[in-house]
Amino acid sequence: MKTKILGISACVLIAILDIIAVVLAMKAKEAQNHGEHMRMWILECKLRSHDAFVLGVAAAVLLSAAHILVNLLGLLAVTGRDESQKPSKKFSKVFFVSIWIIYVVGVTLLVIGTRSNEKKGISCGFTYHNFLPTGGILCVVHAFLSSAYYVIS
Repeated sequence: MKTKILGISACVLIAILDIIAVVLAMKAKEAQNHGEHMRMWILECKLRSHDAFVLGVAAAVLLSAAHILVNLLGLLAVTGRDESQKPSKKFSKVFFVSIWIIYVVGVTLLVIGTRSNEKKGISCGFTYHNFLPTGGILCVVHAFLSSAYYVIS
């Protein structure tokens, strides 16, 4: 009974961390769009936003914290069960690899979107408009896959 309550609490905590990361990524996108923009084809000059930088870093940190928590709890869940209670190893491996892929891609997108706002001033270059919200969406995918991984393992 205690392990079920602990498992449910862990899944809820991971989901909360990932959802907060999504909200921060979307707020970072809003802060990024408040500056002045001048666009010519794929090149763009814009005023960088320090708020977008801070929010993007916070989103990446929360996604990383949720990912660390998933791996630790998944390890504890797998080692804490005896052989008769262990589910199929194939499903666990598929979810484990999927979580890592989603994490790496999501954190990379959040970092790229955040780096475009790193320093103050005007920057000119390629547009990075959709990196922050796409990284945020991957945080939601990470939450679902993490919960499924924890339940399966």
